[in-house]
Amino acid sequence: MSSTVSRPLAFAVILLAAVEAGAGTTQTPPEQFDSLLQRASALQSQQQRRADLALPLLHEAIALAVAGGETRREAKAQVKLGAACMSTHHQGCALAALQRALGLARELGDAETENSALVSLGSLHAELGEYDEAVKTFELMLGLATSRGDAAMRVRALNGLAAIADRSGRGADGVRYAHMALQELDDGARNGVTFIPQLFFSVPYNLGKGLSEQGEYLEASRYFDRARTAAEKIRMISGVWHVLHETGEMDRLQGDLAGAERYYERALEEARKLESMDPEAMTLHAMGAVAEQRGDLSAALSLYQTALEMFEKAGFRVEVVDTLVSLSRVQFLMGQTSDATRSLERAGILLEPLSEPAVSVRLKLEAGNQKLRTGSAAAAASDYASALAIANAAGIRTLVSKALLGMAEAARARGDTDAALRLFAQGADTIDAVRANIPSADQRASFVNATHQMYEEWFETLLESARGANMGRREQAFLVLERERSRNLFDALHSNEVVRWREPSAATESAHRYAEQVSALQIEMAGPGVPLARRRLLLQRLDDAERKLDVVERPRADIRASRPQHLDVLSAHLAPDEVFVEYAVRSDRVVVFVITRRTFGMFERPVADLEQRILLFDALLSGPRSEDAIRPGLVLSRTLLADVMAVAGAGTHRIFICVAGALAGLPFAALPDPGDPSRPIMSRYEIAYASSLVALAEMRSRPGRRPPFDLFALAPLADGIGATNLPALRAELGPLPSSRREVEQITSLMHGQVETLIGAGATETEFKHRPLRDYKAIHLATHAFLDQEIPSRSAIVLARGTSGDDGWLQPREIASLDLAGQLVVLSACRTAGGATSSAEGMHSLARAFTYAGAKTVVGTLWNVEDVSSAAFVEEMYRGIAAGGSVAGALRRAQLRAAGDHPYRNARQWAGWIAAGDPASHPQFTARGAIRWYAIGSVAVLLAIGAFIARRRQRPR
Repeated sequence: MSSTVSRPLAFAVILLAAVEAGAGTTQTPPEQFDSLLQRASALQSQQQRRADLALPLLHEAIALAVAGGETRREAKAQVKLGAACMSTHHQGCALAALQRALGLARELGDAETENSALVSLGSLHAELGEYDEAVKTFELMLGLATSRGDAAMRVRALNGLAAIADRSGRGADGVRYAHMALQELDDGARNGVTFIPQLFFSVPYNLGKGLSEQGEYLEASRYFDRARTAAEKIRMISGVWHVLHETGEMDRLQGDLAGAERYYERALEEARKLESMDPEAMTLHAMGAVAEQRGDLSAALSLYQTALEMFEKAGFRVEVVDTLVSLSRVQFLMGQTSDATRSLERAGILLEPLSEPAVSVRLKLEAGNQKLRTGSAAAAASDYASALAIANAAGIRTLVSKALLGMAEAARARGDTDAALRLFAQGADTIDAVRANIPSADQRASFVNATHQMYEEWFETLLESARGANMGRREQAFLVLERERSRNLFDALHSNEVVRWREPSAATESAHRYAEQVSALQIEMAGPGVPLARRRLLLQRLDDAERKLDVVERPRADIRASRPQHLDVLSAHLAPDEVFVEYAVRSDRVVVFVITRRTFGMFERPVADLEQRILLFDALLSGPRSEDAIRPGLVLSRTLLADVMAVAGAGTHRIFICVAGALAGLPFAALPDPGDPSRPIMSRYEIAYASSLVALAEMRSRPGRRPPFDLFALAPLADGIGATNLPALRAELGPLPSSRREVEQITSLMHGQVETLIGAGATETEFKHRPLRDYKAIHLATHAFLDQEIPSRSAIVLARGTSGDDGWLQPREIASLDLAGQLVVLSACRTAGGATSSAEGMHSLARAFTYAGAKTVVGTLWNVEDVSSAAFVEEMYRGIAAGGSVAGALRRAQLRAAGDHPYRNARQWAGWIAAGDPASHPQFTARGAIRWYAIGSVAVLLAIGAFIARRRQRPR
């Protein structure tokens, strides 16, 4: 590649330098050299990153040094020229300059210049994909540093080895070297060793990068945060880009595409401030991957092609190969098979001389995918096996599961069911190991959804084999569903136990600080007249603060859910009059599992346009013409409930529903009874929702606790108070005058201790600071809002206090509450609705309370009206106070609201659902119990007093 610089702007700089030189300056050649080097260094600095403008200055400086025989000065300038040529993708120029600098430094015995030349030379070899040469360079540097006792040089060498290992896909080596470098950096800094400032960014960054490649996202996030802090401190543009880009990468790999897009957009802004093309190209490539995952193949194709052109122009051989693999994948999906083959073949040729495990794995995986889809299962299996071997050897755990999935699919295509099932199980284990290291509960949910294909294919393979002689595979298929649907709930429950009993520490102090930052940012965004530019900045800061909060709140303990037990153990937790029904939606049918205490059944029913049918039924049911919902509802009912009712029989009282995907938004209790379509199915049974049979069994097997107080109820928007503290651009929600009456009515039914907060006193801070585990029931009568794009920013609206709280009770905050009560009632709009997952069902505000330990949560699937809600929940509490279960009391209230013509006013009752273990009984204090308790207490005190008096009267 040419080492000349031909940009017009560069010539302008030369001309300017000549004008300045002829303007009467009297500098000596050494002074002119120092001036040129100083100006070039400023342009190359991390704050400016304009090496393209520094190039002509450096050439002039070298010419001056050579003319004056200033060898030491020339060596320093050659190092800077090499770095500038690398930044502007003139690799030939860079190699020549660095080799010249290295030779001069060794002749002079100039250790500092030699170190700088070796670092840049190692980086250049890595940039060219010459990893063996890069490793040799840094190992040489490490040996020299050790022999000289140069701590700063050792850290730079170890950091270089870590970077090469990360870049070449040897994550385990990268983590090892980076840990060593960070330890020596911290020790040296404490002992007064001087390091170049960039090391305080690059060492923790490389450690985070290595951990991220291994799927250790929790630890990686911590080191990325440290690296970004250092980069911002020294105004290091490239450092900020690196962390933003890698944060987007982690989000994408965890399935959080919205979060990934936000961070990629920020990274792209930083990349365009740099003179190098590779940061921009890398981020464009990553944005193409997001478009591909969203199914926008045209956008992905365009982004990949743009990135490829930039990488080719910059001479980045490894990135060219990686982008060709991505391009081939999209071309194949779009039916451009010839182009896909050419792209993949070219990638293979370019990869041959390179040592690049990560890219090799991705190429093998794509080659296997294309062969499998074109009927060459045996050839595909060979590619997948090769990919697995490379990924395992390099420790790239994030790619191991993909290789195992490919091998399992190939085995299934060849008819080797046993091998396929074994490989699916191994792949699921790998996925779960990664999932356990994701900091955010919302991102763990996204990850489960993003990796659903592994479980889906495993489940389908079991069903195929179950249609033959091996009927036991049906039970195995059910347990696969249970495993996927129970993992995150288990993690949440057990993780919260660790957090609650964790001793106060620096981490908890950091959590409080970040929580305050989140609140402050949300308060400012809710203010009137916030300019769009300011709002955009606040949202970026909110992303960062929430991420830091997730990291410090996540306990370090490696808590993983146990695998589902044998079906007989799980079904033993069902009562004789209960039936558990679990649905799995396939592309053309619904699989229905029906479990009782003693029986297990599986049914498959064909269904078309299921999602559209459900949307139609819900829209009609919740609208003004709810009777029109009967006909489409009856079709759904016959498909989904006919087999269930045949198994249920006359002795069944309660049916548990476990759903995911499209079915998560269907109010089963409102489906028409196939035997009497004018009546809903809840006329016959109690209908309750459970996330899985495993979760239900866990809730029922936990030690029971009877909180001392009956009820804690809040109505923050009573007394004419509106929800003014809503996010900007969201319509203000008005006051809820009936919520006061609602709270007063239900508290009048209680005979034990109750506490209420109404109006401005019902603040978020007051709610959080109460001993919530001491209440049998918690009732929130207020507004709620859902954020479909960022579910973690959905919230229940409370009053805003004076302590800086934002008044939004959000899923992260809810899940960390200490709830031991049996019931939480969310009397607000759409608290049981939210983002649906094909793996886990509905991610809602109600589910967050389940994660916090609530045994049962009552919420709503759609909007509810203030006055009718008050009457509805009063009737429900009346049933609970009379000794009924939550599910029974909810059904009683629904039947009462439905009346003789239930589908005329379905919107008032059909959207209410109970989840968790709705068979629970809150056991409110019975009428008169407090009075007799008080009388008994007084009697006991009188007796004690009389006894003491008698003792005092006895002679000594």
